[in-house]
Amino acid sequence: MKAAAAAALAVAAATAFTWFLLRAESQGAIALAIALAAVAGAVLTRVKPLPALPERAVQWLAAAAAVVLAILLRDDDFSLLLITRILIVIVACLGLNVQFGYAGVVNFAGASFFGIGGYTAAVLSRASGLPHLLVLLCGGAAAALAGTLLLLPVLRTRGHYAALVTIAFALLFRTFLEVNDTLGGSQGLKLPELVIGPLHFNDAVAIGSLEGSFYLRYVALALLLLAAAFALVQRLERSFIGIALDDVRLDEIAASSFGLDVARWKTGQLRHRRRRSALRVPDRVHRSQQLHLRGVAGLRLHPAPGRHRQSLGSVAGYGHRHPLAREAAGDPGVPVPPLRGAGDPDPGVPAGRPGPAPAAPAGAANVTAPLLSCRGVTRRFGGLVALDGLDLDVEPGSVMGVIGPNGSGKTTFFNVLTGLFPAHAGEVRFGGAPITGLPPQGVYRIGIARTFQRSRLCLPLSIFENLMIGNHRHLPDGLWFNLVRRRALQRAVEENFAAARELLRIFDPPLADRLLEPAGRIPMIDRRRVEVCRALISRPKLILLDEPSAGMTHEETARLMDDILEVQQQLGLTIILIEHEMSVIERITRRCVVLNYGRKIAEGTYYLGLS
Repeated sequence: MKAAAAAALAVAAATAFTWFLLRAESQGAIALAIALAAVAGAVLTRVKPLPALPERAVQWLAAAAAVVLAILLRDDDFSLLLITRILIVIVACLGLNVQFGYAGVVNFAGASFFGIGGYTAAVLSRASGLPHLLVLLCGGAAAALAGTLLLLPVLRTRGHYAALVTIAFALLFRTFLEVNDTLGGSQGLKLPELVIGPLHFNDAVAIGSLEGSFYLRYVALALLLLAAAFALVQRLERSFIGIALDDVRLDEIAASSFGLDVARWKTGQLRHRRRRSALRVPDRVHRSQQLHLRGVAGLRLHPAPGRHRQSLGSVAGYGHRHPLAREAAGDPGVPVPPLRGAGDPDPGVPAGRPGPAPAAPAGAANVTAPLLSCRGVTRRFGGLVALDGLDLDVEPGSVMGVIGPNGSGKTTFFNVLTGLFPAHAGEVRFGGAPITGLPPQGVYRIGIARTFQRSRLCLPLSIFENLMIGNHRHLPDGLWFNLVRRRALQRAVEENFAAARELLRIFDPPLADRLLEPAGRIPMIDRRRVEVCRALISRPKLILLDEPSAGMTHEETARLMDDILEVQQQLGLTIILIEHEMSVIERITRRCVVLNYGRKIAEGTYYLGLS
């Protein structure tokens, strides 16, 4: 009750302030309003912590406040016009919020898209007899098309150059309008009233004894569109689509490695299996009444790092304040390690280490084809040959180690294998099929997952959301499912939450109870566990571990290797492991490959003879 009362008081104060500001007719009254706002802001910043207001109650109270404000000012045309414009600008900000923050697309040409939609609707309204509702939709489609076309050069640039492209477009569009007399120059186009069905928006409003300005209809239309846009953006954020867009914004390399086509997600062309759906609600503009209704482009403006965002867990009742949360809660002089060749006798295998595959009887055919086969794989960076004709076979269910000095091409091998770098020569086959040249998302879809030498977790997201990034190919990412079928989405979240918790329990039972905590709050060993689980959760056929012990102590490394061994034996995984800790290589690998200057210089079983 206290939180609801606080919410009502806050909304009432904001409504009263807005009414006073709109009715102010002197400079003194406006100065007083600004002073009151400054005092209120100073007081609120000193209240620590600010009370948590009920979200749904605040939304309904804000809508009611807008209605009350419009009724109080029902005879004031200018004030109602200002309210309408404010509501429309909020809708426009939601669209920019989605584009800037959700997908991380830098765009300073939002006003240009605003204008494209408005002028398209205006020209069609003057030159054709199309219904105004269809004209508005055509204006939105034109704005969405222009935005998509502008994104093509933006996505090919990085840093401030991307921003400069959008700024240049905005300046060019404004100059074009100012010198174009056909479109009214700087004065724009004048149009007749807006008519949607039986509603003539320029007729005076009369409800019983209550009469008011015709602008009340425009306020109502803008308020309805704002409510729809807000609901759409909120549902978008609290869905599997929201998680995917978070990953695209925070780490494009990790996003592509786990099946996301970054360019298509940024332009709103989301893939659902083999179908694409445009994630856009277009701009809707009627020039004569300044009803520029900017749409939600489907792509989020978060505050600066440190913001507090409602997580996907709240969709299924796993939010922190939801009741269900408690219920569900290289030097060439580096010595080469001793390796046993393929035909040498095995000196023995330490306890707890996977033994070698049983030898086939003499003369028997090799019935086990390699899961991964590389032939002559070469990768160059200018004049540097990072991989030089690498030949490699990995058997199903085996654990292969890759060792060598820094700069020997180990991580480059992983990057070429997963499609981050294309091979300049050679062929890679997986399960007998060639995969050379596949993009990262294609490599992920056929069953190859990886970790990274440097942690690439999305630290602002929860552990659960990070795990769902790795499970992208099993998640429903269609618009209809995520935005409309909310009960089915809730069930999917619950099922994936349970699966993520069970997987984490194999590695560390206490960590499984912290799924809703941000990944940035857990220690390094737990981050490595989460990274391995993120690669495992999609049930890949081959997992690539790039120095999983980096940044950990010897004790933490031993514990993590125990976890990996247990999972490998339970699931029968095929693993390729890059590691500098030779005790780790000896303990968990069956075969080992040594790289130096991009070439394979030795292959066999690594054995130190340690207990």
